[in-house]
Amino acid sequence: MLPYQAVHDSQLFIAMGAYVNADLGFRLPFGIYFHTDPIRELQKTSQQRVFVSAHGLPPMLLEMGNDLKKETSKHLEELRCKNVANHRTYAEQFALEQRAFVNAMVDFARSFRRRLPTGDVKAWEYLAAQGYEKYFREWHSLTNKWADWEGLCNFFVSAYFYELPVVKISSQLYAKLVTDNRPIESGDSMDLKHLSLAIPVAHLVLTDRKMANRIKELGIDKEWNTAVFSESTIDELFAEIETI
Repeated sequence: MLPYQAVHDSQLFIAMGAYVNADLGFRLPFGIYFHTDPIRELQKTSQQRVFVSAHGLPPMLLEMGNDLKKETSKHLEELRCKNVANHRTYAEQFALEQRAFVNAMVDFARSFRRRLPTGDVKAWEYLAAQGYEKYFREWHSLTNKWADWEGLCNFFVSAYFYELPVVKISSQLYAKLVTDNRPIESGDSMDLKHLSLAIPVAHLVLTDRKMANRIKELGIDKEWNTAVFSESTIDELFAEIETI
């Protein structure tokens, strides 16, 4: 599968075009999820006695990813503790998530512009700035409007955006994580992204027990007709695989 951000942006650009054209609906082709056709790759692999799959990232990007994961986990746990103390419900937090993306984009832009002249900007923030710039370029190509903050922000708070599979599932799991009595673990933020990619296109998904329980509590597995398993139900997963 392609990385989270690549799939997120592909879905976003398709939805953006539909929003500008006021289309009543749109399709997300399976190809936006994969490097190559997964069926063809599976058929090719099944004919081999041995196969090796290896993916690597440059050390700088790995270090950036680890730093960002630590910061994210710390932020999530602090937010969870605050929400639990204030008795914030999942429904209340999920409603906030529908504006979270646009709020984060605006806050980031203000902070980035303020700190840029002093050089007080981390490497990942430069990459984030380039990512946000892509959205403005795509918006301009569709509307012929430059730096149209109002128009773009209206798209980001519309159902065209927050009903996208990758956005909706990650928002649901995020809202559950930060209102849950269970402490957030170091890998939860990455699991959230991976699951929001896998669930809409997979029949069977394996994750840890806590995350599997969250998915089932929210009914995400039923909504996408995806069977979700954990270590405690792995025998059931093997039984499912045997029938394929």
